[in-house]
Amino acid sequence: MMDNRTRVVSNFLWRFFERIGAQMITVIVNIILARKLGPGPAGKIAIVLAVTNLLKVFAESGMGTALIQKKDPDDLDFSSVFYFNLGFSTLLYLGLFAFAPRIAAHYGDMSLTPVIRVLGLTLIVSGLYNVQQAYVSKTLQFKRFFFATLGGTLFSGALSVAMVYLGCGIWSLVALQLSNFAVNTLILWFTVHWRPKRMFSWERLGSLLSYGWKLLVSSFLDTAYNQLYPLIIGGRYTAEALGQYDKGRSWPDQITTSINQSLDSVLLPVLSEKQDQKAQVREMTRRAIKTSSYVMMPVMAGLAACARPLIHLLLGEQWLPSVPYMQIFCVIYAFYPLHTANLNAIKAVGRSDIFLKLEIIKTALGLAVLSVTVHYGIMAMALGMLFWDICSQMINAWPEGYGAVDSAVAYHGGGGAGRAAAGAAGSPDPADPDPAGCGDLCAGLGPAEAGQLYLSALNGKEPDSQKGGMTAMKKLLLLGGSRYLLPVIREAKELGLYTITCDYLPDNIAHRYSDAYHNVSITDLEATKKLAGDLGVDGVMSFACDPGVVTAAYVAEELGLPNVGPYESVCILQDKARFRGFLREHGFRVPGVRSYDSMEAALKEKDSLPWPQMVKPVDCAGSKGVSRVNGPDELEQAIRDALRYARCGRFLLEDYIEKKGFSSDTDCFSVDGELRYVSFNNQYFDPQADNPYAPIGYTWPSTIPQAQQDELAGEIQRLLHLLKMKTALYNIEVRVGTDGNAYLMEVSPRGGGNRLSEMLCYCSGVNLIRNAVKAAVGLPVEEMHNPVYSGHWSIVMLHAQRDGVFRGLEIAPDARASVVEEDLWVEPGDPVEAMTGANKAIGSLVMNWPSEEERDARMQNPSAWLRILTEESENA
Repeated sequence: MMDNRTRVVSNFLWRFFERIGAQMITVIVNIILARKLGPGPAGKIAIVLAVTNLLKVFAESGMGTALIQKKDPDDLDFSSVFYFNLGFSTLLYLGLFAFAPRIAAHYGDMSLTPVIRVLGLTLIVSGLYNVQQAYVSKTLQFKRFFFATLGGTLFSGALSVAMVYLGCGIWSLVALQLSNFAVNTLILWFTVHWRPKRMFSWERLGSLLSYGWKLLVSSFLDTAYNQLYPLIIGGRYTAEALGQYDKGRSWPDQITTSINQSLDSVLLPVLSEKQDQKAQVREMTRRAIKTSSYVMMPVMAGLAACARPLIHLLLGEQWLPSVPYMQIFCVIYAFYPLHTANLNAIKAVGRSDIFLKLEIIKTALGLAVLSVTVHYGIMAMALGMLFWDICSQMINAWPEGYGAVDSAVAYHGGGGAGRAAAGAAGSPDPADPDPAGCGDLCAGLGPAEAGQLYLSALNGKEPDSQKGGMTAMKKLLLLGGSRYLLPVIREAKELGLYTITCDYLPDNIAHRYSDAYHNVSITDLEATKKLAGDLGVDGVMSFACDPGVVTAAYVAEELGLPNVGPYESVCILQDKARFRGFLREHGFRVPGVRSYDSMEAALKEKDSLPWPQMVKPVDCAGSKGVSRVNGPDELEQAIRDALRYARCGRFLLEDYIEKKGFSSDTDCFSVDGELRYVSFNNQYFDPQADNPYAPIGYTWPSTIPQAQQDELAGEIQRLLHLLKMKTALYNIEVRVGTDGNAYLMEVSPRGGGNRLSEMLCYCSGVNLIRNAVKAAVGLPVEEMHNPVYSGHWSIVMLHAQRDGVFRGLEIAPDARASVVEEDLWVEPGDPVEAMTGANKAIGSLVMNWPSEEERDARMQNPSAWLRILTEESENA
């Protein structure tokens, strides 16, 4: 008969090879799926898995562990747990099925509803598998796991790869998860001889629950804390950001799981047999930690050191933002066998009460760390988890006389192996000896040094040369510095880009958040080109900044950087007079228009003009300098107003088109010149404002008839083909006249102001800003589709009626319930100016109304529920 050591080693090897074989197949399958699908679908699946994994804790209920820990469980014990788990997991699934639409609505993506309902079936499978797993583990039949897991992994991998090539999208990932679990369970069912008997005992179930409920609560606390991260990231950021985070976590997690589950499965039943001999339990635990360290430390160190070239080679550039997350999780998971061994020792001796107390302490600490780091971005959250992990090691090692010092000594042997692996792994690129900046990290940096290293990477700073080289970051030059650049900077940092802003106004708010600022005028083409060349940027972008659009196109074309389209085409789009002429030349419907270089030339023709006329500077956006002129007497002053904003000194007169219904001003997106995302909205104005043509609000979707929306989309597509445009975000203004004709008024290759792209992310879940940033530096954009609007959304641009001092904002209580985001850009006591253009807005309100009818009624009369208090209004 085999002694304990032989049994442990034999069963450990079976479990280890089972996990390694499965993970090798899984890695290959995940590489194929990741390359085909991109981060977006991966992020959505991560949200659903976070929910189902949390519920699986209850489906498994801690009873499987209780069966393993019990010295002499019989068929009555196993059968009672089997029926209990089956019934309880079914109830959990029915609850999840009912609440799926609410979960999807919370994340602003109703397409998640069927995904949640289908993937939730794993709850029922989990309830069945839990008892089978306990029986195999208790009887040390780990060969069964080997064949079951390998079969399930091969089948699910083949199925999901076939589905992704058939164009099944996210359902390929659903099939991967569900079929793997189902086939695994089915194979165990036919290969393990145990079957549930027609017997059930509440008394037996109660005795097992007295042990298992503490593990259930402990497992729930641990799982809830870990699943909070994807749930928060998915809700606070984007599915793509979550996809990058989850990919960075998943590879070290898969490797760790292979080793950790092997150790966990074998160690608990063997230790349970010795539960009355605590000295022997401690010695076996120490040996388990020391042995596993020789495997875990070198593997994690090597993976961290090679993270960047590995991701680039296997997944492509679109996944490079996951690299720093992977490196952090390599450090975290390197110490997981220490957790596993210590916690199994506690469970083996029957002290589930201590196990629960430890989890409460660790969870409280973890929530405290998360509450601080969540405000500083995903990278800060990952670093906070690293800090929490270090503290948790000491907490787990404290009970049963097996202290943190002893654990550290046992683990020390693996540290040398880890340092050797990190040094040996190096980099396959001789020009970059440490591409990930992690060789030294894994070779003995303390947590404070590791945190500083990764914070430096987040901010694009070069670390001390003695600490090794930092990953080369793509650089993005952003033209301008308005607050509309803030979400662009945020998305760029989430993608791991180094951001540089430039203009001649050093006090602009965006410069505070970029990694670097340069005082260069963005209307000076040559100076901006020189700056971009000197800095070696990978892309240049102008977002919600009309003066920078032409410059960005010029610099990109001259330096061979990714560009939205030919420089000459961009010049046509940005000059209202040339744009109207191009439209007329190619048979588009356009209003009558005349352009002028001088006021005198226009005044000479005033008596022959059809009235009313719109007067506009030819090269300025945001409705600045735009006015309607009803007759010849008003023309001179209107021209003077337009010339104040005309950078080139030219203006135009345009026949006024009386609109039918609402005009539309929103953002669209093309990929390689093909429209992938076309949106329309309803645009609102304040007739009491100094400039009644400056938009003050928008609602989605548009009330423009669908036939005319289709006509406009076709005309926009035709225009992009004629101009040979490429991958770009556009701000597009259209209207339908009382004559029934639809008109293209503006098409500018930039994101619109007034937070339009952000609103479209709220409304339809599509992140146009992130795609624009990726396109600007040559990264592939994620798949897009025309918007499917969820909810009844609007945005109100807060503005003052007259110059004064801001005193406050009043929102009626019944309207405040619909406020999703209140963003004030001024404080009480700050001066405010009357609304003469979009640049005079003082904040915004993002609203999601209970119904379309209420939304439209509120937006037609905002003064009934919204007041901007200024010094004058208070005195009145």
